Amino acid sequence: MIQGKAASSSKPSYLPPLAPRRPAIPAPLAGTTSTNPTDLFLAPYFQAHKIVPARAVEDRMYARRAYMDVLGLLPTPAQLAEFQADSSADKRSRLVATLLANNQAYAENWMSFWDDALRNDYQGTGYIDGGRKQITAWLYKSLATNMPYDQFVRQLVAAAPGAEGFTNGILWRGAVSASQRPELQAAQGISQVFLGINMKCASCHDSFINDWRLADSYGLAAVYAGSGSLDIFRCEKPTGKTASARFIYPQLGSIDASDPKPARMKRLADLITSPQNGRLTRTIVNRLWQRFMGRGVVEPADDMDKEPWDIDLLDFLASDLADHHYDLKQTIALILTSRAYQMPAIGESDVAEGSFVFHGPTVRRMSAEQFRDAVATVTGIWPSKAAKAATPVHAAVKAGPADLRDSKVRAVWTTRDAIMNAMGRPNREQVVTSRITQATMLQALELR
Repeated sequence: MIQGKAASSSKPSYLPPLAPRRPAIPAPLAGTTSTNPTDLFLAPYFQAHKIVPARAVEDRMYARRAYMDVLGLLPTPAQLAEFQADSSADKRSRLVATLLANNQAYAENWMSFWDDALRNDYQGTGYIDGGRKQITAWLYKSLATNMPYDQFVRQLVAAAPGAEGFTNGILWRGAVSASQRPELQAAQGISQVFLGINMKCASCHDSFINDWRLADSYGLAAVYAGSGSLDIFRCEKPTGKTASARFIYPQLGSIDASDPKPARMKRLADLITSPQNGRLTRTIVNRLWQRFMGRGVVEPADDMDKEPWDIDLLDFLASDLADHHYDLKQTIALILTSRAYQMPAIGESDVAEGSFVFHGPTVRRMSAEQFRDAVATVTGIWPSKAAKAATPVHAAVKAGPADLRDSKVRAVWTTRDAIMNAMGRPNREQVVTSRITQATMLQALELR
């Protein structure tokens, strides 16, 4: 097995794997009724921790949970009534399939997640002088067509037309730290979003929080440098050393620093999306699990060098994604039809590192966009098309599909205001892979 780099923040005995691993699906234990592989992996876990899984939630709660997680919208009373009246044994799996087939609403819900992670916004720092570029139209189309995840990542890393704004980053005005030059922004964003690695500390000096070094971040950043190399600065001071373009996992392959920049970027994209890079699939399925369950199999999700609470479950979900041609909707359906997802939500208390035990999904609140859309659903009052036309995003999507141009204007298409700021929508000048969910006094004041 190809091994990844051990992290000082992990248990000393745990070495995070790099290569993919396909654990065999366990045979059902006595009394197990679900055939979902997720539950078959969790059954021995629950048994080992002496946990009796709670019964599944009733239909109304399940439907509301699934609607919000897949589409970000509340089900209507008529939709709930129809679902409750259905006596079919497979109605929950059919509901999930129906929701995932709603490509527009699915894309509009997941746009917020990826806007946060990819620092895509409609106004703010960098847009006034052209030092930043939207990827909105590309992102919407990618989600609406369910682009395979490896292709999604490849286009972002290699800066495909329409997607180049992510790795271009923000060209800040005035003097900024060396660690925030666009090439290092690209290295930080790629490693955090797609590989679950925090390179921010290692962009200034050898990291204090993990084992990644200054040379690692500069080598990755040099892929995006014009010459294929970068002068290394440590704590804002030149070291006199130079980093040449290379991948942080050299066991997967090398990058020729003398190649033209587009060729280097393509080579990096090939290495990151290589079938031998199990870190790519582990990271995204862990993010999906965190999104639906409230806490990742690895926590925090941006530190994938930490030990999972169930490595077989994580590795199965990751390998299953690859086996299904990187179809994220397939993984979402797998999780949402599991008995684990259908268990009642529980409150999450602080736990010491390494002592967490999974009992079921935790209580989650609506995102800022979901809250805005819920109010619009209940009141029937949506932002007008005129308001949408006045927003900076309109120029990016007005040439898109007719269903987008003519639809109700959901919160994802609007700029951040005081309510959404209070409810946790970030300004997207930094990569944000999960939002703070704790209630605040500011929220109470804004909603009074």
